Amino acid sequence: MILERISVADGAELLTIRDARFHTARLSVTLFLPLSPETATENAIVPELLSHAGKAYPDMTALSRRLCALYGAELSSSVASVGDCQMLTLTVSCIDNRFALGGEDTVGACGELLADLLLCPHLAADGLFDETVFLQEKRCLCERIAAEVNDKSVYARHRLEALLCDGNGFGVPFFGDGKRAAALTREAATNAWRRALREAHIQFFYTAADDGAAVAALLKKRFADIKRQPCTLLTVPLAVDTVRRGEEHMAVGQANLTMGFSIDAHEPDKARIAAARLTATLFGGCEHSLLFRHVREEMSLCYYCSAAFNRVKGMITVRSGVDAADAGRVEKEILRQLARMQAGEFSDDTLAAARRRLIGSLRENEDLQASLFSWYRAQALYPPFVTPAEAIRDIERVTREQVIDMANTVRLCGVFTLLPEEV
Repeated sequence: MILERISVADGAELLTIRDARFHTARLSVTLFLPLSPETATENAIVPELLSHAGKAYPDMTALSRRLCALYGAELSSSVASVGDCQMLTLTVSCIDNRFALGGEDTVGACGELLADLLLCPHLAADGLFDETVFLQEKRCLCERIAAEVNDKSVYARHRLEALLCDGNGFGVPFFGDGKRAAALTREAATNAWRRALREAHIQFFYTAADDGAAVAALLKKRFADIKRQPCTLLTVPLAVDTVRRGEEHMAVGQANLTMGFSIDAHEPDKARIAAARLTATLFGGCEHSLLFRHVREEMSLCYYCSAAFNRVKGMITVRSGVDAADAGRVEKEILRQLARMQAGEFSDDTLAAARRRLIGSLRENEDLQASLFSWYRAQALYPPFVTPAEAIRDIERVTREQVIDMANTVRLCGVFTLLPEEV
């Protein structure tokens, strides 16, 4: 695997990931913008509108025909977040030129298609997004926002993030707010697209067998006349002086206990990130972890209990499903397991098992083009890019003493409990 970074325009870059294992080529573009309540909703609808039609393909029928002509190329869009930033993504995947039956430049055609959709969307005569398409995607956005509450574990995590990060973008839902979505206008959505082209940090990702030189030349040409004023993107590491608590009652069968911890490791310190990754995995990131083995298995206090490390915010989130009557006991036991880890009360075998599990999960990022894209997209704002193999080497170097030292930087910052409705 060979990586190369190529500047496309001011604040716009192409990362080529040269890998001949795959039979397809994949080109993605992600627009990174500050995540704020004022703009999150109107930004969130933009990728859906762009992937629906373009100036050259004014409806889904014309666009679908073009994709079919390119050996069944696939087009997708998504909205997500990293740290305090919102990510708007368009992706096209197609057969690699090596396998085109007639020697066609399928990759180049898909690159032109992606550029057309991003830079020249289908607009109505008044210069705004088509009303029919807009109303359809507005309805879908409202439904996505409303549906978040159906996944209670994710809902509780988002409520904890809002509790801890009310002063920065991390606490803002990346799909935005339901009321703002209901009030969204064509003018606001069109202005959001224009603002994103002008101000976003733009990162292209290209995965194929070739070096990406042709794709880079195409993108440079298409962006030559685009006026850019890239904004500054900042993510503030988690810093909460006192433990913040919140709870909510809902029609649920079991309670969700979600705890947020700060940890002294975040981008761009790659060495400390490696130690924090292993610490979080030992704490609650695998079936060998302290939380899984003791809180869930031995004590049977919860239906699930896991920990995840956020390397951008310097945060560990612990999520567990519990009986409402046991929520307080589970919280105390999670903190007790943290204290055990801080005191070094874990075996070398347990640490080795956690290390193997973490290395295995990191290695899985190399198996699929979509996984590679997700891996590198999460690093786009914090170069240099680290490959999965390099991350694995860093994990292999982390010592037991470093894990204990890192564990002793972990501090409880917030607790959110989602409880059944009171009878």
